[in-house]
Amino acid sequence: YEDFRGENTDWSIPLNSYLSIEGQVVTLTNANTEVGTETVTYEVKTLGGADIKPLTSIDLAEGLKMTFDAGGEQNAPAYYKQHHNVRMYKNNSFTITGNKKIAKVVLNCDKFKEDIYVGNATATVSFSGNSVTYKNVFSEPKGGGVQMRILKVTVVYAK
Repeated sequence: YEDFRGENTDWSIPLNSYLSIEGQVVTLTNANTEVGTETVTYEVKTLGGADIKPLTSIDLAEGLKMTFDAGGEQNAPAYYKQHHNVRMYKNNSFTITGNKKIAKVVLNCDKFKEDIYVGNATATVSFSGNSVTYKNVFSEPKGGGVQMRILKVTVVYAK
């Protein structure tokens, strides 16, 4: 089996409860919280008219920050103006940190022709305090797995 709990040690939570991929939508859910009604939505295209390589952080709003890490890989997270998306490659990660507990993050991802760019199913997700970390884990000897190309980020705070 594959373990999607990341560094979380609460073994009573079922596998896959932190990460779900449906079509072009990736949802990261903190199973230890109750979902509230307060949300913050950020459209990646608001980053503007120039590529940003490497992309290190985005201020989403209201003290909410998304920071990126290459995870030791040659290809680091980047923003591409032409496609209005943030690209994350194998083993790249992001952490979203706010001033309140995060219950859920919904990522609307890009599609090109028949390919949907929602990251690897082997990705890990961990929640800690007021932050969530996603890592696009890929450990095969060849290739890079599936890129994640983020168009929109929606953060839902806990009740």
